[in-house]
Amino acid sequence: MEETPVFPKKEKPLDELLQNLMTDQMVHDVSLEGNDGVRVGACRSVLAHRSDVLKTMLFGSFQESSNNVVRIGYKGRVLQAIVEYIHTNDAKVLHVFSEKYTAPAVTPGDIEHLKLLVSLSAASLYFFFPKLLEKIERTLKDCLRKAQSFSFILFQACWEEGPSVPEILTCLAKKNIRQNIGHGVDLSVIAMLSPPVLNEILSDKETTATEYQLFKCLVHWFRYHQSADADALEAVASKMSATIHLEWIDPKVLSTEVESSGLVTPEQLAVVYGRQARAARNSVDLSANFKRPRFAYTLPIWYQPIGDGDTHYLDIPPIKSGSYSWTLKIEKGACDVRVSSVTIDGGRLSSIDYGITEHCSAYGLSEDIDTDATFRIMDGFRYRDGSSVTLTLDLRKDGYLSVSEDGGDTVMPFTDLKHGDGLVPAVFTDHSGRFSLVDIKKLAD
Repeated sequence: MEETPVFPKKEKPLDELLQNLMTDQMVHDVSLEGNDGVRVGACRSVLAHRSDVLKTMLFGSFQESSNNVVRIGYKGRVLQAIVEYIHTNDAKVLHVFSEKYTAPAVTPGDIEHLKLLVSLSAASLYFFFPKLLEKIERTLKDCLRKAQSFSFILFQACWEEGPSVPEILTCLAKKNIRQNIGHGVDLSVIAMLSPPVLNEILSDKETTATEYQLFKCLVHWFRYHQSADADALEAVASKMSATIHLEWIDPKVLSTEVESSGLVTPEQLAVVYGRQARAARNSVDLSANFKRPRFAYTLPIWYQPIGDGDTHYLDIPPIKSGSYSWTLKIEKGACDVRVSSVTIDGGRLSSIDYGITEHCSAYGLSEDIDTDATFRIMDGFRYRDGSSVTLTLDLRKDGYLSVSEDGGDTVMPFTDLKHGDGLVPAVFTDHSGRFSLVDIKKLAD
């Protein structure tokens, strides 16, 4: 006697059915094989309906359309995550750090998982899953908030993966490195970097680290790897030390730590000491303590007629007298150049900017807005890619600010400057804007 089939009392939800399709090998009709030989089974039709790339690959005129095993140039774990995302709009690899990560120590397992996420980001671009890429970005941002040292590992992983990595992840890593390399970074993470990656970090014009901090990173990296081919390694490290502006390191440190490191020759040190002596004679070193003249990220603008962005101030004491000139190279995006009078009054940071906008405003230290702030929009100094802009600030008599673009005519839009406690060169950029300081010099006392 035939048995009566037993049917479920209620229908299975669609999401459960899709998960069953992912795990039930009986219904799989294709395998994705990674470059490590690992195979991931799946339903050809489901893959094709979630990705046009896979549809073309599995049902088009390519050879893969007639094969049961399709080889794809990603590791098996990456392909497993892609298949999982196709069926569930999620992947377990996105939640590893949020579930288990509580300490700032970087383990080998953490490094491998970061590399997996970077490779998965490249795959999400290849198969065109923009929502998956957004999830990966959020996961990595959360990871970097828990341990800033991860930004170095992320940068290394992006470099190893190559140009297929989304630029947004490389920029995320570099931004975090710039902001944190000078603030107690775990030097053991620096030791894990490859020479090209470390060299790019040391030569980054936008870093917030001092030259001394950069040199310490290089020395630690060199000593960690010193047991390898010593001569070849020393040549690589010495070449990287040339990217560091040693003339901006205190002479006392130069004659002790730098000289004893073995990475700088006596001839190089003699050149550095000569540069410091000339700078002292010409009063070029405005900070008077051998600090790199650099623009630092400071205040995000809460009001700006041209849109959101950041204001960068040159990291020097405010200019209160004399005449100074500085040149900027606009590398990317739109940038507004200006000088700012910045003072702290009653617990609030107030500024007067001379540039594209001249306004007297108040920035609350807790980011609250001063409703009494007034603004006056002016035509002014806005420049785009490739421009070379030279500003001259003269406070000897009436006080004026002049500007010249690409060596052209000089314009003097501001006279009778009110400088309060001094003026500081500043640049406002939108979030994609990039610029560099070419030089700054003192023209007269």
